[in-house]
Amino acid sequence: MTDVPLRDVNGENWTHFYDWQDSYSRLDYAFVSKALHPHVSFRDSYIYFDKDFAKASDHRPIVLALSLKTTKGKSKARR
Repeated sequence: MTDVPLRDVNGENWTHFYDWQDSYSRLDYAFVSKALHPHVSFRDSYIYFDKDFAKASDHRPIVLALSLKTTKGKSKARR
């Protein structure tokens, strides 16, 4: 398994904020197998950024975009 390096629009890679200690850390990861690795769209994979993220959770969502073959043999990106 290989870690997919993800960043937000600001280039930061933290996914968890602990308010009590004002601590930012990376707790959420995306791992892919050797077979899946060629199908990862690294350009379209990211850590979601929103200024109000903490209203919903102390974790930020990660988005892993995959380019998979359809039944007609065409490539189709999925998130």
